[in-house]
Amino acid sequence: ADLGTDYSGKVFIYNLAGQKVGEEVISSANNYRVDISVPAGQNGVRVYAETLNDNVYEGNETITITAGVPGRQQLVTSESASLSDEADKPRVTGVSNTSTNEGDEASLTVTLSNESTTPTRVFIDAWGNSATEGTDFNTKDLWVNYGNGWVKADGDFSTGNWVSVPANTKTFQVRSQTTEDGTFEGNEIYTLGARADGQSNMVSGTVTIVDDEDATIVQSVTHLRDGIEGGTAPGWTVNFNNPSDEATTVRLNFNDGLHQADIGADYSGKVLIYNLAGQKTGEVVLNAANNYQADISIPAGQQGVRVYAETLNDNVYEGNESIQIQAAVPGRQGFVQSQEATITDEADKPRVTGVSDASANEGDAASLTVTLSNTSTTTTRVFIDAYGNEGTATEGADFNTKDLWVNYGNGWVKASGDFAGGNWIDVPANTKTFQVRSQTTEDGTFEGNETYTIKAKADGQSNLVSGTVTIVEDEAATI
Repeated sequence: ADLGTDYSGKVFIYNLAGQKVGEEVISSANNYRVDISVPAGQNGVRVYAETLNDNVYEGNETITITAGVPGRQQLVTSESASLSDEADKPRVTGVSNTSTNEGDEASLTVTLSNESTTPTRVFIDAWGNSATEGTDFNTKDLWVNYGNGWVKADGDFSTGNWVSVPANTKTFQVRSQTTEDGTFEGNEIYTLGARADGQSNMVSGTVTIVDDEDATIVQSVTHLRDGIEGGTAPGWTVNFNNPSDEATTVRLNFNDGLHQADIGADYSGKVLIYNLAGQKTGEVVLNAANNYQADISIPAGQQGVRVYAETLNDNVYEGNESIQIQAAVPGRQGFVQSQEATITDEADKPRVTGVSDASANEGDAASLTVTLSNTSTTTTRVFIDAYGNEGTATEGADFNTKDLWVNYGNGWVKASGDFAGGNWIDVPANTKTFQVRSQTTEDGTFEGNETYTIKAKADGQSNLVSGTVTIVEDEAATI
């Protein structure tokens, strides 16, 4: 023990009965010696040295005192007494808080109550709060800085471990690594705790991992495939900017003002939901009752979802029609417009399904009805041709189809072009049946009844559909 550091030099004097009888101060001024007077009849005296606290842990130290009767003897050295330094044994009194961007290192400062003249063992451990150890941060490896630069601490700190803090150190830093996982989780925290050897309580600091990922939103809705009316459903991929660590709600929306297809006629409003692996996960219906909007839940960790719109067959040819869908994460963004998909209407492309038979007196006009499979919202081109049947009517002699008349419901008009070898007519939109008329020839010769054929097919149709005209002979039989 050192005078002035560990003890003051003040000595308290007590008789053997335990009564204080005085005190003296031993210092350099008296050459560290003082005389005390012990009353007659006493067999001795008790002396006590006042101790000091230097706030430095030095471990237990020894102290002795010498005493003698001047002029009669040399000084006698006492047995050693021990100064216990437990009051100065370092304790962890503080661990700072810190924040760091996801993927960066987090450094905290550990503060001890006081220094020590010998190394101090400190236990370090970290545990997750909202952050998950091993996923969001790694404390298997721990780095420390005692004032001379960062060094890797020995051992595995996954469940805590000890570091040896050098002598005369009151503060030091510890550093752990956070993980960049590319997933939006919001800010997360974990705790780093520390305690000195012999200290019962852990002192902790908080690390806030600042999520540098943007909140999960719909980044785009890309074209996946086109559809067929009444068949294949057109589809899109709803793409996130980045996945989330929790389920994400996506709101879907149909708006007929943005495309050509009509809900209830060309598509039903039912949307089939598939994950990106191609597995069906559900379906929703968008209709007037929900304002043509519906929410779907995308599981955590997903980069997006596939959606398909169920089509309908309205039996009206409208040609190819565009369809789009909108998607958004509610509360974070407005609707994102999809790329355009196409609903093809080939199944409803009109075909000639019937040409009626007719009869006309020789010299009169013959009218037949042509029937289409269905109407169209656009003009339908139909090819018309007529030819005589072998051994009966002869084109150009018994009938004339160079000129053809048509009636689409608003009266007869002469069709444009020469129909002697067949030609095309444009059937107006929304027309399912119409009439064609050709002229028979009065030749003044008895030939008996004769027939010729009128055939028709729509544009793109391979087969011709035919009807028969019977020319009724109005001449008397030759006698």
